[in-house]
Amino acid sequence: MKKLMSIIALGLLLSGNAYSKSDIDIAIEQCADAQFYGNELGISKAIYEDHVIYKLMLEDEVQIQKDYDEYGVVYQDTYKKYWKDNPRPKPPKQSTLSTYSFEDYKKAKVKWDEEEDKYIKPFTDKLLAFGEKVKKQKVLIKEMRRSLVAMSLKKITLKDKAKSIQEYTTKFTLCESDHNKTPRGFMLQWGE
Repeated sequence: MKKLMSIIALGLLLSGNAYSKSDIDIAIEQCADAQFYGNELGISKAIYEDHVIYKLMLEDEVQIQKDYDEYGVVYQDTYKKYWKDNPRPKPPKQSTLSTYSFEDYKKAKVKWDEEEDKYIKPFTDKLLAFGEKVKKQKVLIKEMRRSLVAMSLKKITLKDKAKSIQEYTTKFTLCESDHNKTPRGFMLQWGE
């Protein structure tokens, strides 16, 4: 019995593979799947385009972008009106140097810049807030699409992925090659 146990233990040590075949296959498949997160090229768009929440998020994005664009027009009109009503100080001319010096011009320009900043700042802040909302919504949509693709890929068998997803086999082969180069590091990253 002791001989049998030592043969089994020696066989396991010599095999050099601490992971079962299925663990390796699962890790390689997870690596290949991850190549399509955020880059859905080859993935059917029906996976995420038909999802109710995704559609609502797209509608929200359109509305947020519309609000941003409309406020952008208000911002530009406000800025133009301010410049029209408050012309920028002009530098002195040769003929007016006796009554209006470069120092006077510099002081007037600093005061004008301060007034402009004080008047325009609330409009600028609101425009920037709209811009941040647009960016945030785009990120949320991208994350949602990625999540839907990930959930969908988990439901599809490996053979179906290879048949239906463009370049899936290529990505799988690259992941398999990465595993063969550094198996332990690969399993740390992609194993469960």
